[in-house]
Amino acid sequence: MGSSFKVLAWWGFLILVLTVQGADLDLDAILARHREAIGGTQALGRLNTLRASGIVLISRQRAPYELWAAFPNRLRIESTIGERVLVQSYDGKNPPWTWFPETIYALPEEMNEVEAGEFISDADFTGPLINPRGKGNELTLIGEETLNGQKVFRLKLVEGGGQESSILIDGESFLIACRSGVRRGGGAQIELDTFYLDYRKVAGVMLPFRYEVYRGTSLVRTVLVQSMEGNVPIPPALFGMPEGPDPVKARIEIEARRP
Repeated sequence: MGSSFKVLAWWGFLILVLTVQGADLDLDAILARHREAIGGTQALGRLNTLRASGIVLISRQRAPYELWAAFPNRLRIESTIGERVLVQSYDGKNPPWTWFPETIYALPEEMNEVEAGEFISDADFTGPLINPRGKGNELTLIGEETLNGQKVFRLKLVEGGGQESSILIDGESFLIACRSGVRRGGGAQIELDTFYLDYRKVAGVMLPFRYEVYRGTSLVRTVLVQSMEGNVPIPPALFGMPEGPDPVKARIEIEARRP
């Protein structure tokens, strides 16, 4: 009697588990699984800054870059293109600015409205799926599909600034697999698909170390992260627009003054 009851109870538990695993997930459940997959609320709360470096591969060209980011939405990227340095930065309050000088006398300047909106979107430290309502983001679950034979969930994202994109969440790892959206520049609108690859843990949070950007079936660029550190001291002034003509020199001086 006791053994029969245990067998029946075990079968009942197994059926319950299989039913839950096979049930359709709603948007809140997918977001919760994503949050836990990247490290959980506590790990996310402890991660305040990131410092990274790597290379961008465009055709046969290699562009080294350095990146500084700080919670909640500060971002600075310096990319070396040939003998020139492209600087893009946002301090979370003032308009994003850029510097790509033709001469040594060129001053940094504010980004145009389109570039600024896209850079502010990129500066979201925890990403659009963490606390989306608090950031003014609107998310909609479109449904399930397959990507390279793997089940994924497609979400539609409309950010507070108006940028729209589509996000694919891996149905097994619940990490972001791909993000698609329109990038505008030079009077053109280009649909790009960015694939997030090679996730590794940094300060307890899972982050991609490889990005592949496609336009249709053509690989546009590959971003390789060669090093990334979390919770390193970053002076807030590093993100602000300097008054002089050399933001790289200004950044080095700011870092040198760091206690």
